[in-house]
Amino acid sequence: MHFIGAITRAKDGTITGFKLRSTQDSKELVVKYQSGAALIERKEIITAEELRASLGISENALSKAILDGVVFSVDFKGVNYFPAFFADPELDWKRLARVAKPLHGLSGWHKWFFFTSPKGSLGDLTPLEALKRGMKEDVLTAAYGFAER
Repeated sequence: MHFIGAITRAKDGTITGFKLRSTQDSKELVVKYQSGAALIERKEIITAEELRASLGISENALSKAILDGVVFSVDFKGVNYFPAFFADPELDWKRLARVAKPLHGLSGWHKWFFFTSPKGSLGDLTPLEALKRGMKEDVLTAAYGFAER
């Protein structure tokens, strides 16, 4: 998938939103991100050290998970942060990893958008909410559809 678009930034450099248009199907996708600083403050995205501590894994284990496409990061002001949902005890790690794999070629922010945005195909639940309800196959189907756009 290839996208073109424009990023909107606040004076402090935080991404406040951007408009993307797929070069494959010319459908516009409007993505509005909350300030990265607010996500950090609310602990929705965390550092590698925080994620490793939460999961009780080594730096090598986290590196392998990243390379395998199981875990992803988002860049904010030149620092990689990880979605805190990877450490959520209510989410089955293996199911989450299985859903993340089809999204492997997408940017971290696109993956964030996928996991945290309600989907009509999931009854207006986010993929995270749907996974917590055991809808793993539906979420996987949604992930493949999202990756193909």
